[in-house]
Amino acid sequence: MNIPADMTAYEVTDFVSGPFGEPAYYKMWVMPFDSQEALNAALSTPEFQAVAADANRISNGGAPTLMIGA
Repeated sequence: MNIPADMTAYEVTDFVSGPFGEPAYYKMWVMPFDSQEALNAALSTPEFQAVAADANRISNGGAPTLMIGA
């Protein structure tokens, strides 16, 4: 992925089973953006489109959930 040099690093979290059973999610990917405009610009790149397509392809629990917050 062509991540700009000034971009904040992303984080990946794997969820595991706990005392209450299986987690609702398998993996969480977090990548902060400085603004809505920066997010929109990243989402429109060919690289991000490839990541999104791959996420849909490899997801075995249905479509990936996208949460955007401030």
